Amino acid sequence: MKNQLPKAFLIIFCLLSMVVFSQRATVKFSGVVTDNGQPVAGVLVYVIDAGARKSEMYTDSTGKFEVETFFNKMIYIHFVKEGYVHLSNWANTRIRNMQQSNMEMGFNFSLIKQPLDGRVLTSKGPIEKIKFNYDKGKFRIDTVYHAKVQPKIKSFLALVAAKKETAKTDSIN
Repeated sequence: MKNQLPKAFLIIFCLLSMVVFSQRATVKFSGVVTDNGQPVAGVLVYVIDAGARKSEMYTDSTGKFEVETFFNKMIYIHFVKEGYVHLSNWANTRIRNMQQSNMEMGFNFSLIKQPLDGRVLTSKGPIEKIKFNYDKGKFRIDTVYHAKVQPKIKSFLALVAAKKETAKTDSIN
């Protein structure tokens, strides 16, 4: 019995260490923030998860960003820079019936400049939605949402460019 006690403690210690020090799988979103195809430095990129700001960083001189979150989250990735519309992407990192392992998704994000005539553009909802594509086995832009929102954005930007809007505050979507 005396010899078995140290072995039992060793087994319990190893099991507890595995639980305490094991890391949860993460999803990393990365890419380049641009304005008319040119990289934009100094853009604040942050994740809102359960109402709290997490995983924030600024784009580097080449416009690159990288934020990370855990699986089974519904998050918003925000892009903020003075002189540009505050925009966000929505991401669903929930995966059903699959082993979760660290994953990455790359995408580029285009900023929209605020007009110079004093109006302030806002975005009520995300510009893109990201979700897991089970057929491809990776995270992808939601093409259905993209097809629905992008024409609205293009139409709105055309109105802004033509200066047909007269209100002081306009909404993109």
